[in-house]
Parts: sequence; C-alpha cells; structure tokens
Amino acid sequence: MDAGEGGLAALRAIHFASCLLLFGQFVYVLAVSPDRQPGPALRSTVRWTAAAALLSALAWILAELPRMSGLPLAQALRPDTVAALFTATQFGKLALLRLALLAAAFAIAGAVRPGIGALTGGLVLLTLSGSGHAGADRGAEGVVHFAADGAHILAAGAWLGALLPLVRVLRQALHGDEPARRLAAGAAARFSTLGIAAMAAVLFSGVLNASYTVGSFAMVLSSEYGRLLALKVALFAVILVFAAVNRTILMPRNRTEPLMRNAAIEFLLGLGVVAVVGLLGITPPATHAAEEHVHEHGASLHSAEQAGAYVPGLGEIMALQQMRHAKLWFAGAARNWELADYELDELREGFDDVARLQPMHEGVPVGEMAAKLTAAPLDAIDAAIKKKDAAAFARGFDSLTAACNSCHQAASHGFIRIQRPTAAPYGNQIFTK
Repeated sequence: MDAGEGGLAALRAIHFASCLLLFGQFVYVLAVSPDRQPGPALRSTVRWTAAAALLSALAWILAELPRMSGLPLAQALRPDTVAALFTATQFGKLALLRLALLAAAFAIAGAVRPGIGALTGGLVLLTLSGSGHAGADRGAEGVVHFAADGAHILAAGAWLGALLPLVRVLRQALHGDEPARRLAAGAAARFSTLGIAAMAAVLFSGVLNASYTVGSFAMVLSSEYGRLLALKVALFAVILVFAAVNRTILMPRNRTEPLMRNAAIEFLLGLGVVAVVGLLGITPPATHAAEEHVHEHGASLHSAEQAGAYVPGLGEIMALQQMRHAKLWFAGAARNWELADYELDELREGFDDVARLQPMHEGVPVGEMAAKLTAAPLDAIDAAIKKKDAAAFARGFDSLTAACNSCHQAASHGFIRIQRPTAAPYGNQIFTK
C-alpha cells in the first residue's frame, strides 16, 4: 500500500465513523434513553459529526477524482471531469446524495426531531453501502448483497453511535444524584438489549457479506482482503467479550465506573473496526482474485469446447482496449485525425465485443455498463475529430478515461487505473501525419 492508498483508507475510515456516530445519536434517543430525552450534548455532537462527515466526504471525492480520471488533481478538477464523476458514476451520484443529506443534518441539528434525524442518518449509511462492494453486484444477487450490507452498516451505526452518549450518561452518574444513577442504569439496560439485537444483525449480515467477498474459509488467510476481514472479526469477538461482561457481571451489580470504562473500551475497539473497514473498501475482495482465472480463461476455454471456437476473455479484450486507448491519444495529440478516427472505431468495436462476448463478469453487467458510461465520451471524441479540434479532443479523451476508471470502480476493480498515456506504446509506428 502506497501513501495515497493509505490516505484514502484513512479518509474512508473518518467518513464512515462520522456517519455512524451521526446515525447513532438519534438511535440513542429513540431506543436507549429511558424518557426519550436527548443524550448529553446531542446538538453539538450532531453538528460536529455532520461537519466531519461533510468535510471527509469532500476530501474523499478529491482523492477519487485523480484515481477515476487518471489525471493529476489540478487537471481532474476541471468542470467537465467533475461533472462526469457526479453524473456518470455510481460513486459520484451517491456521494452527491450523501452530501445533500449531511448538509441537511447539519443545518437542522439544533431543532431536528429524533425520528427525522434517524431517517436522515440511516439514508446516509445506505449510500455508503451502495458505494462499496455491495453496490457492484447486479440482479437478485445484488439486491441480497446490498440488503445484507445495508443491515450490517445500520446495525453497526446503531450500536457504535449510541455507545458514545451512553458513556457520557454513565460518566455523569458517577458524580450525580440518585435520579442520575437511575437514568444511567435504565439507559445501560436498554442499550444492552439494543446491543444484542445490533450484534446479532452485524454477525449474520457479516457472514452473508463474507460469502460474496471471501467465498470460502480457505481464502481468508490466502488474500489481503481475507486477512483484513479476519482482523475485523477478531476485534468484533473482543467487543463481544466486553459486552458479555457488562451484561452478566457489571450491570446486575450496578458497577457504574467499570461499566463506563468497559463501554469506552468497546467504543475505541469499534473505531478500530471502522479503521479496518476503511482498508477493506480499497482492497479487492478475495473472490475476485479466485475467479479471475475462471472468468478470463476457464470460461473462454469452456465456450471454445462447446462452440468449437476460441472466445477471448474479458481481460484479453480489455488489454486490446488499453492499447487502442493509448494509440487514440497519440494520434489525436499529433493531429493525425485520420488515424485517430480509425482508432476510435477500433475502440467502439472493442466495447461491442465486450457486450457480445463477455456481457457479465463476476455478476456485474460490464457490457451494458461500459456501453452506458463510454457512449457520451466516445461521441464527444468523434465530434472533435470531425472538427479537427485538439482542445475538444483532449477533453473528450479525459472524459473517456474517467468513464473507464468509473467502470472499473463500479465493478470492484478500482485497482485498475487508466490515465493519459505518457509514452508511445509502439516504437515501430509513426503517429504524426
């Protein structure tokens, strides 16, 4: 992992933690507070979590722009590139919706009703599910994966977010009067019930999620994704131990101080889990590596056996597309419009091959998705070639590059990043006219 990926993982973790805490503040009022009164410092906590989520969301978008466009940040900030991110990619569309929801949460923090706040925070969390691995699947399988991941993150938010005001209530009870201690005891009991339900939901939805991203137990320690997932499970197991001690030993004996200490440790361990989630989001699922050979080679050989003809795998088609992408750039940069038009036509044929020969890849309709994302950029390049407009050609090419990276992101292959070519691919071809 390089510094850029480490920074992106940190941004994701900060953003996830802020969104989880925002949602949990309102869950505390609705499900934990005995008299449904706001927890300590509810309004200020909602404001700072919404603000942190907003700022980290913007920083995340800035970090993704160069990754998706293949351009340096200064060039990626051009209006057409930013517009392509928000209109042509699932990540961008959901990020825009999340920004609007977070802005609304921040604006109404002082007077928001718990029900409205919980609904807003829940929608924020669901947009995160759609931006991750669960958002890449399609069809009935995609619906199930998204539902499982949505339940997972909502349950985690209810537990982790409600834990913070509980710690504050327990701390107040240490030096408070009898009513404060009764309030804390009631909140702890209700949180324990919420925690059991939330942990059960996290456990079962997590197992279902793992079936999509890991596949088999043998893959857990054989891939980076699996090892990170094992670390997440280990932290979760430690949290369960603390929760069991709290419920069976400390709560029946009204041990407020150790209960508060254990709740604080649970909270910190929960943040550790969120940090691991930040890394998981930028790591290819174990199933992708395991299925790559089957999809790109086994499936082609199987088709060849049945049809008596060789069928190229998706990786082979895309390797040719990458070559055509580079040749198109150098032809256009040299203003060799005849060659550029030829390479553009080859690119279109390549995308047609994807739709015809490999329409589905790892459960993702890559043929349909590639056609939809690249249609407008390809048309823009075509228009620029016909007008012999070098500036318009460059803009169209950058939009095409962004579309390619967006498609990779949507297919959970964001680790494949395309950019403007920096060196001619072939020394034996002259690109000038």
